[in-house]
Amino acid sequence: MDGQVVVANAATLEDVATKTDPAMTVDLNQEYAILDGKWGGDDNVKELQLKIGGISSSKDNESSSKDQQKQSRKQKKVPKCDRKRLKKLRKRVQIVNREHERSGLLTPVDVNEYKRLVELDKISSEDSKESVGDDPVALGPSIHLRSKKKTVKTAEGAHHRDLLLWFLQLIGGTADGTCNTSNNKFKKRTRDEPVKATIPHWACVHNPGAVEQIAIVEVHVAASSGDTAMPSPLQRYIQFLDACIAPKMNDHATTSTQQSSCSRSSIGLSTKWFQGDRVRSMTHSLLNFSGHQTGMSVSEQRESIVVKKQKNVESTPPTLSELLDGLERLLLTRDQMFRLGYPQVLIEEDTSNGVQKREEDGLPDFGGALVHPDSIPLNQAKEYVQNFGVRVGKKDGGEYSQLYVQTGCVDASVDSVPRVFGLDCEMVLTKNGQELARVTMVQFEEFVLSSVKKTAPSKVKVLLDCLVRPESWVVDYATRFSGITAKILAPIHTHLAQVQCALAKFLRPNDILVGHSLENDLRALHLVHHRVVDTAIVFQAANKRTKFSLRHLSAYILNRNIQTGSHCSEEDAQATLDLALQKAYLGDQLKAPGGDQDENYTLLEYCPKTKEGSPSSVFIGSSTWLKDNITPYANTAHALSYDSVDDCKKAMLSWMTGQRKSQLVWTNVVLPNGNESFEVFQSLIENILEKLPQPCILVIAMQYGLDGARVASGQRKVCQDVRSSVGWSKEKEKVYQKELDRTRWGHVHWFGA
Repeated sequence: MDGQVVVANAATLEDVATKTDPAMTVDLNQEYAILDGKWGGDDNVKELQLKIGGISSSKDNESSSKDQQKQSRKQKKVPKCDRKRLKKLRKRVQIVNREHERSGLLTPVDVNEYKRLVELDKISSEDSKESVGDDPVALGPSIHLRSKKKTVKTAEGAHHRDLLLWFLQLIGGTADGTCNTSNNKFKKRTRDEPVKATIPHWACVHNPGAVEQIAIVEVHVAASSGDTAMPSPLQRYIQFLDACIAPKMNDHATTSTQQSSCSRSSIGLSTKWFQGDRVRSMTHSLLNFSGHQTGMSVSEQRESIVVKKQKNVESTPPTLSELLDGLERLLLTRDQMFRLGYPQVLIEEDTSNGVQKREEDGLPDFGGALVHPDSIPLNQAKEYVQNFGVRVGKKDGGEYSQLYVQTGCVDASVDSVPRVFGLDCEMVLTKNGQELARVTMVQFEEFVLSSVKKTAPSKVKVLLDCLVRPESWVVDYATRFSGITAKILAPIHTHLAQVQCALAKFLRPNDILVGHSLENDLRALHLVHHRVVDTAIVFQAANKRTKFSLRHLSAYILNRNIQTGSHCSEEDAQATLDLALQKAYLGDQLKAPGGDQDENYTLLEYCPKTKEGSPSSVFIGSSTWLKDNITPYANTAHALSYDSVDDCKKAMLSWMTGQRKSQLVWTNVVLPNGNESFEVFQSLIENILEKLPQPCILVIAMQYGLDGARVASGQRKVCQDVRSSVGWSKEKEKVYQKELDRTRWGHVHWFGA
């Protein structure tokens, strides 16, 4: 080749030859291959040189690509600060702190950040088998009982409604309480006032930011003739719900206040759907509001009102005269007392046994102090009542057979300052009706200025707290409400006449008695007093028909939970006195719950919206249920009418897991009569739980015998009419109350995915 020689390694030549031309062979015994003219001359040599250079360049490209991959992996690595943040978020996801109302990831922003960091962690550590994002329950929301409320077994229907509202506002992005009123076809009227929901006192919501969907299943269990002896007709259903999903605790060490999140949370509470004898469905309790008249929660009312008052008076409490002036405005008139059934003397002009003749009553002078009834001899007390008792008329005409005692035997001077007392009594049912079993009276001493978040109890002095032996044979001690048992009353020898004498000798005509539905307490005491403040009337609903319970008013206005077990007359007397004092101090600025005028104000106004503006909520049930509770137009776009349980289940699952997912799915199911109702219920719940999406909260509400209770209530109303020839016996009333109590108390189960 004219001195041009190409020397190559044999292996390289073989590699090049086989890659370029499979027919070409190279003698491997030669250490060098001298390419001369027999290989095709200079052109072939140049071609071979180019191919050998191509091999070396391809190897360089491979090494450079590997370097680039390493460099890209380094760039995709999670920064140190993000790793620390991910570690903290993982801990928050897994640990449930039951001391607070919320724990875990609180907002959707936290959830999105957590998902982003988990995804980065997956990319940067491909060999790692540990990944929080692979855990199907890592971001699942859950409901738990707070650590201080572990013994809570019962709740009000309003508690569950408030929690549903809180979730709806969180999903809809209106956690500030803004009302969704635009393009809402389901609301019956527009309300501009915002309502900010609160989490019930017993609930702890874990990972609320992960909630994207709420599913509600209302289950009506029909009453059957063979379950009258059962203590709880829903017991079998409740046991099944408790056994559906057993919590699986993680291996992480936890303290008494911090427990690991389980695979699927499940808590159940016995729920009171309605008060009194007016039969209500659980839909009414879960859907309709009975409060929020002003559009602000009571804590916000108190914050704005109390702070304003404190600024005006330079953080000094009101004087006694200011409070007395406020209480004077709350006193009931004689006409109001007559209409409400307060004890009223029939003929006040007949003073033969009246107040003026009681200076010489034969009882010792107690010096204006309230003595214990036991210190008054029983025979003298009975003689006092017989000599100075008055006849009291009934609300519907006639008069009571027992003699009442009128307060005010101690004349009050013109300059005397009225005293303020809180009064509460506990009664038991005897063969002659309700009779006194315990009486408590506290005297107001000092007003305590409330903080912004909580109403402080006023300073009081317990003047009287004693048990009283009923005069007749006890039929029902009503221990669940009164806290009275036969064992407690067995050693008691205090009688009603002694209590009457003690109070009549102590109370002045200008003293103010404060109580809740005080007419019942005064009738049990057989006492007549004309200066009363009734908190049931002071905080009555705007329709003037609905009265709120003391427990509800205390929680709503005072932010104080009472009557968690049996009633305590001392606790109730303190609460009713504080309610009246707060009203006297704050005046008309302190609003009561709204009542029936807000029955059309429902959760439908807070249903989340899609981007198109239509409500992303679906209501599935019978046409009757839809017309009564949701909309008068069944089979509209989001109100679907189904009568079969299986059809309701299919429709519900399609809106929960299909392409058109709804953020709120509300289903009403009526189980068929007979033994197959439990099997239908079991199949329904198992199918729903099996396909329940991860970011979904499931609520199962149950009520028993609603239709039967409504029919019985109508029959009772007809029989009790004075024009009816069919009477209503005590035996019928007893059976009716038992059936009503079963319908009143239902069950609610919360499941977290």
